[in-house]
Amino acid sequence: MASVIRGSDNLDSATAGAGGTNSFIAKLSGTQNTSINTWTKINMSSEAVDVGNNYANSRYTVPVSGVYFVSISIQVPGMTANTDTVYIRVFVNGSNSGVSDTTETQTASASGGDKLQCQMVGLMSLTAGQYIEAYIYQTGGTRALQIVGSSFAGFRLS
Repeated sequence: MASVIRGSDNLDSATAGAGGTNSFIAKLSGTQNTSINTWTKINMSSEAVDVGNNYANSRYTVPVSGVYFVSISIQVPGMTANTDTVYIRVFVNGSNSGVSDTTETQTASASGGDKLQCQMVGLMSLTAGQYIEAYIYQTGGTRALQIVGSSFAGFRLS
């Protein structure tokens, strides 16, 4: 079972050691359309870093149990209303059950068409064999995620 480590959790120096030998950074290889009101996997298929060769098909398979730093960053153009909301989340083994997310609400200008940069970072306790993927859920209509400013990354801390 994966769990998110929150700021109130205690991490000693042994837990937060330098175990970052397993790491990845992936980016969008092109624009990707997302649908309204449904979780959509973000296709981060362009690998920039893949230490350990554990990243494939827009998913990272955990090679060693431990605490991982994970981040998602996306750029969503065409936000037109103050009520447009974007959620990004790390799914574990294809499920969003029990994993927290980051919510960004658009504060669009009167002319609309704003780009929203949405980021999520966190520590996750993961078990060898689990896999993680980046997902988006948005409420503002069909959107095309942009290559610039979009990435999925992680590395093992301990």
